[in-house]
Amino acid sequence: MQVSGPSPLNAFLASLGILVVIVCYSRRDEPLGGWLLYFYCQIYVSTVVLLLRSISTVAHFYPAWPATRSVPSVPMVLAVFPRLAGIAGVAIAATGLLKFRDWWWVKRLRLAIAVGLVLEGISVIADGMYFPTVFVSNLISWLLMCLWLAYFFISVRVRLVYLTKNWGEEPIRRLFE
Repeated sequence: MQVSGPSPLNAFLASLGILVVIVCYSRRDEPLGGWLLYFYCQIYVSTVVLLLRSISTVAHFYPAWPATRSVPSVPMVLAVFPRLAGIAGVAIAATGLLKFRDWWWVKRLRLAIAVGLVLEGISVIADGMYFPTVFVSNLISWLLMCLWLAYFFISVRVRLVYLTKNWGEEPIRRLFE
């Protein structure tokens, strides 16, 4: 029996994760730094990884799809596509917030995360019923998204950067030193 190490993708993601943590920490005094920068890195990397894994998952279970025009099973659709739609919606709203840096987009991002949680919740339930090997990891991802929703409601940085737009002013900076 051959024991293999971590997959190349997981090894790459672990290395990338360490680099992201270092960059986020070093930018913690910037408006787009610290946990806020970490959110963006996680969302964009997660979107790409989830898209690639979704394609490979569907290809694994349905090697001739879409050439055969057969429809993937309901459990597969419920496990893959709502999660993909949820993370895509969050990534789109996050991009709007990144581009316009306006409180209106914070509210849209909160809504996108909440809708994403419902959609990903459908996928997590399907995972629990039909794909138990990925249930725990996908449940953890869902819980992390819950934490991000809470972050965008209670974060002082988010309010200072997007609502009052006074992050970096001297009296405020002293609060965080």
